[in-house]
Amino acid sequence: MLHSLVRSVDSTLQPAYRAHDALVDKMTRRAVKATQRFLIQFIEDPYMPWILKRAIRKAWRLTCNEVTGEIVEKLLEKFGWADRQLDRFRLKGWCGPPQLCFFGEPGVGCTEATRRLLVALRAKWLYASQPADGSIWSVIRDPLGLLILALKLQPTTSLFAFVLTFVLIDRSDEFQLVDFIVKVKAFKAFSDGVIPAVRLGLGYHACVTAVAAGRPHECIESVPSSSTDFPRSLAMDVAQLVIVWIACVLLLCSHAYGGQEEVAALEYARLDAADGSLDGEFSGSIAERDAERGREGAAEAMAVPRPARLDTVNRCINEQRRKRGVARRTGGLVPPFLLADLCTLLLLLGVWAIGSLVLDYAALDTELNRDCLPR
Repeated sequence: MLHSLVRSVDSTLQPAYRAHDALVDKMTRRAVKATQRFLIQFIEDPYMPWILKRAIRKAWRLTCNEVTGEIVEKLLEKFGWADRQLDRFRLKGWCGPPQLCFFGEPGVGCTEATRRLLVALRAKWLYASQPADGSIWSVIRDPLGLLILALKLQPTTSLFAFVLTFVLIDRSDEFQLVDFIVKVKAFKAFSDGVIPAVRLGLGYHACVTAVAAGRPHECIESVPSSSTDFPRSLAMDVAQLVIVWIACVLLLCSHAYGGQEEVAALEYARLDAADGSLDGEFSGSIAERDAERGREGAAEAMAVPRPARLDTVNRCINEQRRKRGVARRTGGLVPPFLLADLCTLLLLLGVWAIGSLVLDYAALDTELNRDCLPR
């Protein structure tokens, strides 16, 4: 009875709470904008070329918009009044690992047991690779997380790991799409950037040493493109680039939801699932329900007879998004950075194509073989 009264009063006062939060948002943005106008004076030089000044202003504006958004979200999370019941009812822990084997249980057919197994495996893969309540250190300490990390770092297995991750994540969530794009680029920068650069440096040293020792033909054998795995590696890089751009297109098409309201909607959906049924409602924290209905009643409510279907979970999340007014987001600065990355790739391919048209590689190869082969 008391919880119903509190929720009724809280719902009635939500417009006033949101007006307060809107005022906090407006005043914070005004103060931050004034600070930005003051700081830009120390960055710009009056004798700077106008094109460079324009580029600096644009980069400064984009950066400041992102920083301002983060500051406003953190302040509203700390001092906002709207949806304060989420702080009172928020679940402080996470459930244990899912059960994998349901075969042979009474009332569970082979098809249902297989479905539950696939749902449990999806949960274990996602939690091991990107835990909501952990960090990179928890990933490293988890054997499955460490295995997934090793698969992503290995060029020959990274495509499988990233494709599976992209299939399993919620592609309607902005954070998961942005996190996927950033991680693919970060891992590729290490596996296809740092490691090959070290190998090329060592190969160049070995080549110079071989030429000095009278074995110039070893330089030809150490060229990366001479490897039999080079076409496969190139195809895998192109496939990963395609996956990244599919995720980027989903962001640009406003397919994903994001922002602080998305976090609240997901938390409300988790609260809804915690009381035993995805019915769009919850009635306070687990501890309060314990005291209100007795431990047997709470245990009965928490004993979910079967794992919820993914379509039911997604329907519950979408309903909470609608109630909270979650807006669709486009990923912030990620698409422009990807566009710059694509322009750089096209520039390099253009230089290579022009070189292929201008230079006679057949003649160069013949001359190189004649000079390098032992006599």
